[in-house]
Amino acid sequence: MDYQILTDEDIHRLLDMKTVIEIIEESFLQKSQGNLAHPPRIYVEGGQGALVFTVGASPNQGQGLGFRVYSMFDNSPKKNKQLVAVFDSENGAFKGVVIGTSVGEIRTGAIGGIAIQYLARPDAKVLGIIGTGIQAITQLHAAVEVREFEKIIVYSRRQDNRDRFAKRMTAELGRDILVMNSAQEVVMQADVLICATTSPKPIFDSAWLKPGTHITTIGPRFVQSHELPVNAAIQSDLVTTDSLAQIEDFGERYFLHRHIPLSQYIPLSDIVAGKHPGRINNQQQTLFCSIGLAGTEVAVANHAFTLNRK
Repeated sequence: MDYQILTDEDIHRLLDMKTVIEIIEESFLQKSQGNLAHPPRIYVEGGQGALVFTVGASPNQGQGLGFRVYSMFDNSPKKNKQLVAVFDSENGAFKGVVIGTSVGEIRTGAIGGIAIQYLARPDAKVLGIIGTGIQAITQLHAAVEVREFEKIIVYSRRQDNRDRFAKRMTAELGRDILVMNSAQEVVMQADVLICATTSPKPIFDSAWLKPGTHITTIGPRFVQSHELPVNAAIQSDLVTTDSLAQIEDFGERYFLHRHIPLSQYIPLSDIVAGKHPGRINNQQQTLFCSIGLAGTEVAVANHAFTLNRK
């Protein structure tokens, strides 16, 4: 069999967060040079839901061309599977498929880590997280990979979830994760604030933010459902994203459509490549709107196939 079939277990065996961050950082450099294909998502409706495809190619990162597909159904199982398929961009040969959710989860965490690396204040000491699901886990792993924090604090609506999260991450990272009793406690202390929830309503008051805070939002992002308060974006001195093409495709559905023009967003890839200075002082509030850069899943899966052959 010339192609490979990998699972979530294989991805965790083959890839650590440091490696994935390096892969994604290279993808951003390729994007800035015009070498990464990253069109907006494709939605295919059928039955009671839809399939969503993110298609991309990074030929300079191991000749990878492919797609990730996942389903959007109201009645989907909680652990509904996704898959990432990769082809050789030189000859079209099928390289393999990854079945599971890990590729998307870990690359989203890595993207958030890169945003923190390039946008957070050099003296940022307190990392605050609102949310305790899988995205909060991967975001935290990436954050501590790129920066050293003196204090990590977390809050979510359910006490049992935040206690479980703190216990797990304390064990995995070998350092204390402190549980807060309110979102306000987290926001008012945080130098770096990660919002990783499924909340359809804003999860904090923008007046709680300290000057110089870096914010990452990865949760709901549409007009009728968004975790980030609009004022937090409006008052930000620098607004970045990983996929301006996707925000443009969202159009009026995107929650910041009427508040921040497309010309005001700075591509994170340009900051990584040094085409834009990013943060220029410690008083600036920076915001990273994590959308999901197409092509990065393909780059991660392709690297896993390479490692698995060794």
